[in-house]
Amino acid sequence: MAIIGYGNVGSFLARRFEEKGLEVLRFSRKARKEECASLEDYDGDFDLSLLTVPDDSIEALSASLPVTRGIMAHSSGTVSIEAIHTKHDRSAIFYPLMSIKSDSSFNLNTIPFCLEAKNEKDVDELRSFAQRIQLNYRFLNSSARAKIHLAAVISQNFSNHLYHWAWNTLKEENIDFEILKPLLLQHLKGLESQVDPALKQTGPAVRGDQQTIENHLKQIKEASYQALYKSLSNLIQKTHEEKL
Repeated sequence: MAIIGYGNVGSFLARRFEEKGLEVLRFSRKARKEECASLEDYDGDFDLSLLTVPDDSIEALSASLPVTRGIMAHSSGTVSIEAIHTKHDRSAIFYPLMSIKSDSSFNLNTIPFCLEAKNEKDVDELRSFAQRIQLNYRFLNSSARAKIHLAAVISQNFSNHLYHWAWNTLKEENIDFEILKPLLLQHLKGLESQVDPALKQTGPAVRGDQQTIENHLKQIKEASYQALYKSLSNLIQKTHEEKL
């Protein structure tokens, strides 16, 4: 197989696929001696070619590449399968639902892969490939994948910024963030059950504890974070008043 683009996702997947015993050729605009070849050397003679490049580069790059004899897939969570140029009539999606850095150490089999292909032959081929190396996968169309990407941003990216806010709040009193980790890990453990997380909501907002909310707001110095605290508290209260 070929991996085209050698950033975080491309370099991670190349190493993990090789650990599975696959032959992987890497291509990049900037050749790196033994690490990857120049994009000019890509000839399309691969069963699977995977574009691991920024979302806004997929369309132009696929248009510039030679027609592949196999599947041409991209790894984006938000870009449609239609972004791959029509000359590649065996287009597909191979999206890893994970925040990946080039030096990430987690196992390939822990990553949920969202797959899509335009024709049944390629669906079967992708399924066979995923099963052969024991991937955790499911087939989803572009609309469903975009929803998953939105949910991932809300749950992981946004929550990480809240962790940053909590970090700075503790730093004001020289308190180590470690003190919160048992609480956070307990919460994540609770999410293993197949129920709406709203049913596990705790805190002053769901209790209607307005006095605690006001005390918290007095401690928050920045107006933007005060507004965020109020907005999140109001959303929690509204959710529990209307739905639960």
